[in-house]
Amino acid sequence: MNEFSTLPLSLLLLMLGVVGSGGVFNLWVSLGRRGDRLHLWAAGWCAITGAYLVSHYIQLSSVTPERADLGARLTWISALLLIPLMVGLSQTLAHQRCSWRLVGFLGGVNGVLGLMIAFTGLIVTGQTYLRSDRIGRNYWTLVPGPLMSAFVLFLFAVSIYSLVIIWRAPRLETGERRIYLASLSIYITLGLNDALHAARWIESVRVFDYAYVAVALGLTHVLVRRYTRLSCALELEVAARTSELRGRQDQLSALIETGRGLTEGLDLTTTTSRILTTVLEVLRAMEHVSNFQAVAFQEFLGVGVENGEGRPRSGHGHPAQ
Repeated sequence: MNEFSTLPLSLLLLMLGVVGSGGVFNLWVSLGRRGDRLHLWAAGWCAITGAYLVSHYIQLSSVTPERADLGARLTWISALLLIPLMVGLSQTLAHQRCSWRLVGFLGGVNGVLGLMIAFTGLIVTGQTYLRSDRIGRNYWTLVPGPLMSAFVLFLFAVSIYSLVIIWRAPRLETGERRIYLASLSIYITLGLNDALHAARWIESVRVFDYAYVAVALGLTHVLVRRYTRLSCALELEVAARTSELRGRQDQLSALIETGRGLTEGLDLTTTTSRILTTVLEVLRAMEHVSNFQAVAFQEFLGVGVENGEGRPRSGHGHPAQ
């Protein structure tokens, strides 16, 4: 760390740890829920935010103009990459889907602007100078180019569009909408502060490095509320299914007990005799069944038929002589 630096290394490492853990967590969730694109956008946003923090640190900790030039250009390019990610994140949060046509258009515009930043002097020139901020800290930065004002207006327009998306979101609850609007407003305000300060429209302090915390807290709050509602709904559904299953088990147990009681109340010998008598009567009534077949069937079953009433025979032995 040197005399031109305005961001302590320990704070940078802490913020990179927070950003990195948030990115890894959202990426892990998105791999398990491929239909939910919100966590994928959040993971990309965390990754580009980390790149912005590193690029800004390179600029602020530079002791030579050349290194400050590289850091400043990388910082602006990282800020450009955050624009389509912020729009995609807002659209997915508001509508559970995003307009790929709009995101592609913003990506193309940002690609052109990135090339202008990297290789031309239209947005930022190649001239570096030592500047002081509102609290008296000095750092190297680039002189704004002729298109810097138009670039700041473009950032402002995209920011307002993101706010309008959340404001008119039909799927967000009132509490979720207010929390995310507040966090996004802080994020956009700090970003515009740095953009206006870089364009030399105002004399302020570079504070966009800390804006990540606002959106991270707002997004975490919204996701926690959503998963809490989902958990409560699942608990109610499980309780209802469990109650229904227990009711069916009670009905089945009652049916089994009724059948058992009915079976125990029957005389097995009498019931079997009546069934066999009915079978024999049916066989005798059939024209193609002979008496011999009926008698053979009777001997096989061990049942005698007397006077049209059947009763079980006591044994298979011959009558006494």
